[in-house]
Amino acid sequence: MTDQLEDLFADLRADTITKVRPPGAAAVRRTVRRRRTTSSVAAAAAVIAVAGGGIVVLRRTVPEPAPVAPQPTTAADRLATTAQDQLSGFGGLQISDEHLLLKGPIPMTARGVGKGAFGTAANYNIYVACVGDGVVAVNVRTAPRNENGDPDNGRSKIIAHEQVTCEPFPTSQMISVKLTSAAFLYVNFDPDQDALGRSGVGLVVHRWIEATLESVHNRKNASRFLRAQVASRGRVPSEVTTETDTFGSESLSGPVTEPLLVVCLGPGTVTVEIFPGLVGVDGPARRAGDTLLRETLTCRSTSKVVSIPAKQLPPGYLVIGFYADAKARNHAGLAYLFPGE
Repeated sequence: MTDQLEDLFADLRADTITKVRPPGAAAVRRTVRRRRTTSSVAAAAAVIAVAGGGIVVLRRTVPEPAPVAPQPTTAADRLATTAQDQLSGFGGLQISDEHLLLKGPIPMTARGVGKGAFGTAANYNIYVACVGDGVVAVNVRTAPRNENGDPDNGRSKIIAHEQVTCEPFPTSQMISVKLTSAAFLYVNFDPDQDALGRSGVGLVVHRWIEATLESVHNRKNASRFLRAQVASRGRVPSEVTTETDTFGSESLSGPVTEPLLVVCLGPGTVTVEIFPGLVGVDGPARRAGDTLLRETLTCRSTSKVVSIPAKQLPPGYLVIGFYADAKARNHAGLAYLFPGE
């Protein structure tokens, strides 16, 4: 076990200890008052029963305890939760429910653990991150649906195989697969001896939607217009289609003096967000801090450059995200120039 992982476990233990505190004087007084009140009510009930000359049945109402969210109970559970948070919990991998097929966390408590679901014919991206020790083999397999609608495991086959190294602060690994027809898609994990019981996996599987010709057309026209506006500065715009939430990585070496320039063509609105990102991440961009800039743009049928002040952006590695609403989704197209490009 690495020193970093030992520190991670120490933090987990410390966090648990800080949440369990003995009752103070106020809590003790509340408990005494409750007991006295209960005794008084019982005594009064006895008097009423005698005075009335009959039998009085009193039911003591006990309030239902407030629901408590289940907490991870093992090291593998906690590590899997950490892996899932690092993969998608910071807002960097934002997949709408209509595209999401599978999601973790998955503790590495046994060989062959995993998840599966029925998927339509499409391209799928599988994102995996592992926190802990050792190496985990990832097997992606499919099984057709039989006449009863259940998986026909007799005709199951492996369509992808990868290995993921578990680390205290891992990068995500992406596996792309294609279902040529509707079938059950399974992602199973086989931890080695070092990873078994001492690692956890974060998992996100989503259906990849191709951009429509309308979104591509609007993206290209927005880029041409923006390029013409800044031709004297020799800058090349970045282009964005809107079939899914889209993220790009950027970096600033010094203070910002120029605005963010955006052109959005098509229907609906698109929200632009910039936040600090984690360096060296493959696959989805990941959040490493609070939102630095957020602006909702109304897309248009004619080209117009929107200038967004960006002086608050600090030097360093940043992520820019674009979130289209229902009207703009896979219809609008954008182009932008990041400050300092």
